Amino acid sequence: MLEPMLRYIVDMFHQDPPTKVVTVKGTDTENVSTVPIEDMAKCEIEALGKVKGIRLNCHRKKGILVAKMKEAGIHHG
Repeated sequence: MLEPMLRYIVDMFHQDPPTKVVTVKGTDTENVSTVPIEDMAKCEIEALGKVKGIRLNCHRKKGILVAKMKEAGIHHG
């Protein structure tokens, strides 16, 4: 009885490793980019944020945009 409850709690806080490639549902896997977000342009990061449902301010520095994406668990485009 206690084990399923503990497993549920552990699964709630499970996070994917930063090296995991993020893919967009409903897209062709050939068209998915595996470029790290640090190597992307600001406009590309903003577009990726829109796809993932993250509101980014394009007037901020690129480092801040990258930090917000990483905070949301997105490490690759």
